Amino acid sequence: MQSSKKVKRLRVLSSILSQEFQLGLNDQSVELGLDNLLSNSYKDMLWIRDVYPMKSRNYKNLGVGERHIWVKNLISKISYEIKIIEEKISNEF
Repeated sequence: MQSSKKVKRLRVLSSILSQEFQLGLNDQSVELGLDNLLSNSYKDMLWIRDVYPMKSRNYKNLGVGERHIWVKNLISKISYEIKIIEEKISNEF
């Protein structure tokens, strides 16, 4: 996948997760829920579902405390991934 496209997709997901947090972690930040979004739009990024405490479970099955931890952990992981990709892009030039 093209690096800049991946960064853009990760930023979109991070924004959605921030909105989910602001809305109270009630799985209403996107139509049809986060599980559907991840299964359809981010199925090529399997590591997303492995971020603790999701570990290949569904978002809808997590309790509010687990959702809070997962959203915060995933936002941090996404920020790290974006940083790594952007460093690689800048080193290519």
